Amino acid sequence: MLTVQRLALWLVLWFTASLYGRVNIEQKHWEANLPGGYCAWISLKTLLLHHGMKELAGKVIADEDRLGGGLEGFDLVDGQFVRKKLPPGGCSPEKMRKRLDQYKLSYKMQSPPDENTDILYDAVERNFGAIVTIKQGLHAVTLIDITKDKHPFTYVLPDGRKETRQERMVEYIDSNAVRAWKDGESKKLSTTKTSLTWFVENAWDGWCVVIYPSPPEPEVVQRLPSVPLPTTPIAPIDVSTLVRPEYRPLVLPKKSKD
Repeated sequence: MLTVQRLALWLVLWFTASLYGRVNIEQKHWEANLPGGYCAWISLKTLLLHHGMKELAGKVIADEDRLGGGLEGFDLVDGQFVRKKLPPGGCSPEKMRKRLDQYKLSYKMQSPPDENTDILYDAVERNFGAIVTIKQGLHAVTLIDITKDKHPFTYVLPDGRKETRQERMVEYIDSNAVRAWKDGESKKLSTTKTSLTWFVENAWDGWCVVIYPSPPEPEVVQRLPSVPLPTTPIAPIDVSTLVRPEYRPLVLPKKSKD
């Protein structure tokens, strides 16, 4: 049933982006990666928590440990993508799609070699966030921003000279960085920021998953209880015994002649 809380969540997700200019995922929902490499599932869990789906988010890792082994997907081996059985924690577009369908989630997925960036902009502008893969698909992160304004980035040219360029910035949550902070290897918990040009040309492989909040459920109309039908049969009526009313024509009084 649609609740006030779920309706409020819908309104917050639609309007927060315009207020903050980025996907406002609370820091308490930044999940750390697990040994064995669960990065895609960790990103999924982070987005589910962002959408207020706490109960479902709590099942993601347990379900992956229970169901994730043996499914086939593509993995990078010696510089080439090969189809192989993935261990628990490993992910592929096919494997992710099967799990999202199992959860009956609303989502949009783009798979390599498609590298259309429209899906990225839409995920950020609507405050949804997205799972994206980098490093030729070897690592998944949670996209939270593509800035409209430009920032300075320094490039090292082939001849060794450095050049500063003004470019739009991409920001994402890296579960490995969260893990390093929780393990004490990093003193500061922060996001990763890079130029949009470098991200699209050198990092992102085209895979992207956007999770949509569940659509509002219809309200249940409260109806009055129905009147039970009589359980005993009604005796038939003898129409010959009915008294027919006497018909008398209506007589209007005559008008007096004055």
